[in-house]
Amino acid sequence: MNSCYSARIFVLALFKMIKGTMCMKSIIAGKKKYAEELATTAERAAREGNMKQLYDTTKKLSGKYSKPE
Repeated sequence: MNSCYSARIFVLALFKMIKGTMCMKSIIAGKKKYAEELATTAERAAREGNMKQLYDTTKKLSGKYSKPE
């Protein structure tokens, strides 16, 4: 009886750990996609000569951006 209870607790803990890992991977992938989109925007702004957009996008990428989006 006790080993069955322990196994169930182990499986539940393992499930929570796997779920947390999957959630973390999703968050990391989202951040990576966001950074890639910002880099693409910066490249486009540089090609077009839009210095304000280039400056703002570079600030966002560096993490020193205080203006609300």
